[in-house]
Amino acid sequence: MPVIRGRSSEKKLTDEQRGLLLSRLADERQGLSTQGGPVIFEIPLEQSDKLDVMVVWDAWQGVRSEDRTRLIQEAYREQQDSLALALGVTYEEAIEQGLLPFRVRRRLTQQVDFREEDLRSACLSAGGFERPYNVIELRYPSRTLAEETIRRLEELLPGTEWAVSYADV
Repeated sequence: MPVIRGRSSEKKLTDEQRGLLLSRLADERQGLSTQGGPVIFEIPLEQSDKLDVMVVWDAWQGVRSEDRTRLIQEAYREQQDSLALALGVTYEEAIEQGLLPFRVRRRLTQQVDFREEDLRSACLSAGGFERPYNVIELRYPSRTLAEETIRRLEELLPGTEWAVSYADV
């Protein structure tokens, strides 16, 4: 069987870039969310005290995989022994690799009166990804995380209904 290899155009990080990315990642972990900041998924592993951490962030564009992993490990310094996997991907990479297969969407079963900016804010606080044309995608690596998001959105936006679906792309 053939070996099919892709080519990488990623370059090594400068100290300044590294510091900026680490600072923003650490801020996000502490709940200091910023626009365009990373979405961090902490996925506990069954029968273990370990967890997988996946950081989806478009700022990873052009950053080598090994640098992404090291930055996540540094941000989790106090929990480093409990990390089973530290994975950093852009949103597009996560979709292409099938890492965010569960989609949450609002059901339009009834008219609920709230402002569009309240919906947008709730979706972003629930880990939504800002996409072109003001679209916010709610995508998750597990059904459990998607269902937890639905409970959170229903608390934030009373009267709304949401559904989880498997999104093949």
